[in-house]
Amino acid sequence: MRQEKKVGGTKRALLTSVLALVLSLAMLAGSTFAWFTDTASTGVNRIVSGNLDVGLQYWGVGENGQKKWLTAENSEDLFDENALWEPGYTQIVYLKVKNGGNLALTYAMQITPVHETVGVNVDGEEFKLSDYIKFGWTTFTADENGTPVALDREAAQTGVGEGAQLGKTLHRQAELPLKAGAEELVALVAWMPEDVGNKANYRNVAPSIELSLKVLATQAAVENDSFDNTYDAAAADKEGLDSKPEYNYSYTEEEGVTLITDENGKVVKAVVSGVNGKVPDGLFANLKQSVDENGKPIAVPAERWADLTEVVIEDGVTEIGKDVFQGCVGLTNVTIPDSVKKIGTWSFYMCKGLKNVDIPANMEIGDSSFRQSGLEQVTVSGGSVGNYAFHRIDNLKKISINCETIGEEAFSGCDYLTDITLGENVKTLGGKAFYTCDALERVEIPSTVTDIGEKTFYSCPALKEAIIRAGTVKAGTFYNCRALTTLIISDNATLDASFTVGNTYANGTLETVKIGKGEIGNSAFSNCTNLTTVELGDGVTSIGKSAFLKCTQLPSITIGSGVTSIGTSAFNGCTALTKAEIKSGAIGDNAFQDCKSLTDVTLGDGVTSIGRNAFLRCTVLTAIKIGSSVRTIESFAFSGCEALKEVTISAAQVKSGAFSKATALEKVTFGNDVTNIAAGVFNGSGIKTNNGQLYLKAGTWISNRKSTQVTEGQYITDGDEVFNQIVAGKAATWSAT
Repeated sequence: MRQEKKVGGTKRALLTSVLALVLSLAMLAGSTFAWFTDTASTGVNRIVSGNLDVGLQYWGVGENGQKKWLTAENSEDLFDENALWEPGYTQIVYLKVKNGGNLALTYAMQITPVHETVGVNVDGEEFKLSDYIKFGWTTFTADENGTPVALDREAAQTGVGEGAQLGKTLHRQAELPLKAGAEELVALVAWMPEDVGNKANYRNVAPSIELSLKVLATQAAVENDSFDNTYDAAAADKEGLDSKPEYNYSYTEEEGVTLITDENGKVVKAVVSGVNGKVPDGLFANLKQSVDENGKPIAVPAERWADLTEVVIEDGVTEIGKDVFQGCVGLTNVTIPDSVKKIGTWSFYMCKGLKNVDIPANMEIGDSSFRQSGLEQVTVSGGSVGNYAFHRIDNLKKISINCETIGEEAFSGCDYLTDITLGENVKTLGGKAFYTCDALERVEIPSTVTDIGEKTFYSCPALKEAIIRAGTVKAGTFYNCRALTTLIISDNATLDASFTVGNTYANGTLETVKIGKGEIGNSAFSNCTNLTTVELGDGVTSIGKSAFLKCTQLPSITIGSGVTSIGTSAFNGCTALTKAEIKSGAIGDNAFQDCKSLTDVTLGDGVTSIGRNAFLRCTVLTAIKIGSSVRTIESFAFSGCEALKEVTISAAQVKSGAFSKATALEKVTFGNDVTNIAAGVFNGSGIKTNNGQLYLKAGTWISNRKSTQVTEGQYITDGDEVFNQIVAGKAATWSAT
């Protein structure tokens, strides 16, 4: 077993709360007692009524600390609550069934779950402990002092055979009648099979289980009347345990519950005053184990509280415990007073009939508290929303949340949720908070949020508009939001470099992107063929490789003063791009390659370099001014710019081929900080054929052993020896004399 997390930190994979085994003894004398009669006419005849009395004891620790046989009725400590349950662990409860009456009896025993809390394992799947623990019966012996002869693990498991899971038939029918005064020793064996893996290893929702052991005794056909011993044979016939439900509709005043029943005796309303300010855990829990069409264990509503429709919690109650109303599918009306400040985990789980509930302000809403309920709208003001609190509510369409924390998967799986309002008190959005909300079309996160978890809007396929004013947008934030048209990241929000539209599958639908700050990662918006608006704020620090590659409808771009780098092919193939204002950053290789509509490029004082092929084949670009902040222009940076006529370079070191094939080139002005020109800078350009002009720093220029004297403000052109050497592909160097 891969133990990623031990239950309770101590391998307690069976129970995280006390495993309670509540015993009840059911006695049925049968209708045959009505036949008892006698007549005495002479002397004195004595008639003694038979009685049926079954007792159950278990081997445990008495008040003096010594082990002995104890009465099991109402006992809750048959199992060791400190046991470290894990795959392979086995525990044995030694029981004694005793006939304390004067009639022979036959009996049957059954163990069933009375209440169970569904857990969530490390893989995020729901599970019940009863699906992974086996039980069985076997016999044992005792020594001359009545002390059980302990069974070893092998003997115990061999004795019970395959055993059975709870919820399946787990009866033990006595093989022979138990005569008056006789007793029988029975061992109850519980174990977790060794092949149980992480499917029963809980993550953040701890499972628990409470059990009931029931003993049913009936008359046995042993005693004789004047004919034979068959007169009471019918008493034990078909007295099955399943016909004796454990339902107990009575509550004491101390338990803080008043029940109102209908004409059929069914509980339809409950008024709850609580115990010490709390509605007790599991008070109306109403789930039982079943299987789906594939045989997979599932939890389904039971019958006990099926008719409960209304609950009134009285003022003064401060807490609703865990599991209180889970499975009450008929519940339609719940009154929660303002005094309540906490709703426990799984409290209203599967309350399918509950359409609306007023949640008081400043409420701590526990994990899975309204999970799979019937709510149609939710309003939360103050307090917090726990993990999975409103998970998979099919009817939920509208929410208004203004609390500090929204837990993991709080609204995940709400397929019809369309209207979300998040207030300014919201600080934290848990991971997958709105995971797979299929109908959600718009979301706006306020500027007060400080943390957005992983995959917040993961797989919201109808989401069109996302306005994020705080938090960090990451790789999985909008995964599979394939309808997304508008993404605005403003105010205090940040774009993480891990985000890519490729993960959203919205490359064909995204139209508007506005990013105030953050890092635009590699391929972040590549191939967004309908993207027409991009606004980047000064808080954007970098633009990754291929970030806007082939955004073929993008007409203009302004890159702010906070950018330090523009990655390779960042805007490569943006064929509709006509204007680019670049205030800062190192322009990477091929950054604007093949932007065939680009006519206007402005380079700000923060631009530090222009990479290889940066503006390759920008065929309609006519002029470019390169300021003194640019220190290098790499090879072929403006190669193939066929319409480029005029270039001004203040200070950069210009590499070979930088303006090759710029066939319209007529005028190039080099600033005073340019003291050398690399070989081949103008190869194949029009600077010679167009009678071009080269403005150089005043002084002596030498190229291929030819020299010329350049005066301030004058240019050299065709016929000048140095000019001819430069356009022929030779390097040139400046000298002061």
